[in-house]
Amino acid sequence: IAGDGDTFYRFIFTDLHGLSREDVADFESSAKTFQKLAPNEAADIKPLRIKIHTVRSGETQESLGRQMAVDKLQLDTFRVINGLKPSDSLQPGDAVKLVVRG
Repeated sequence: IAGDGDTFYRFIFTDLHGLSREDVADFESSAKTFQKLAPNEAADIKPLRIKIHTVRSGETQESLGRQMAVDKLQLDTFRVINGLKPSDSLQPGDAVKLVVRG
């Protein structure tokens, strides 16, 4: 997709199981919605960042997973970025990563 001046944007969509014609059509449709943000829209965007958090007494994977600033699969994302299995327990003083806004 051509941007302003010398800027071009390239989108790469993948699927581990192969793409159907419907998948390709959905991806193309998604790419066609790409547009430049107005300055006020851009100012409202808060980036996602990784914060190091020290586990406190009583905190669990589930309670910390609910703090993740992701739209879906908060607990799964928490486990993946921290290399945890569902059976792993957290101990006070452990350092874990959380996805936060800003």
